[in-house]
Amino acid sequence: MSDIRFSLDMIEVPIPCTVPWDSMRGNDRVRHCGQCKQHVYLLSEMSKEEAEDLIRQKEGKLCVRVYRRPDGSVVTRSCAAVHWSRAVWNAASFVVLGLCSICAFISVPWFKKQYEEWSAGRVTRTMGVFCSPSTTQPTGLPELAPPPREVKTPDSAPKE
Repeated sequence: MSDIRFSLDMIEVPIPCTVPWDSMRGNDRVRHCGQCKQHVYLLSEMSKEEAEDLIRQKEGKLCVRVYRRPDGSVVTRSCAAVHWSRAVWNAASFVVLGLCSICAFISVPWFKKQYEEWSAGRVTRTMGVFCSPSTTQPTGLPELAPPPREVKTPDSAPKE
């Protein structure tokens, strides 16, 4: 079969597999299916030449995972769209990493100040119900009744 010229776009999968790719063991390019006991090759992680060579070596008898464009062409690693999407992903990752680094660098003095105040004993820990400054009543709790006043009765009058 090595003499035969073919196009990846001619590949057909007559009976699609129902086993999820993530449930198979392996790497980004090839995984092993526990149900059919075959290696499954992800063509989008290979260049067009690598995929064609693999198909020739296996004489067309292999299990593949294929991504197709709307026009029916097979997506491979050598496609410009794949390169562009990876470049965008890498750039976005770089920007996020940079922003995280900047935030960490900016926050270091604040954390250092907090640590110094804590370790010097200038920070006290208090726990209890919060009272707003305008009232002496804790917020979020029912209003408390004033304490009972002492009522003078004839029995409680001082005796002479």
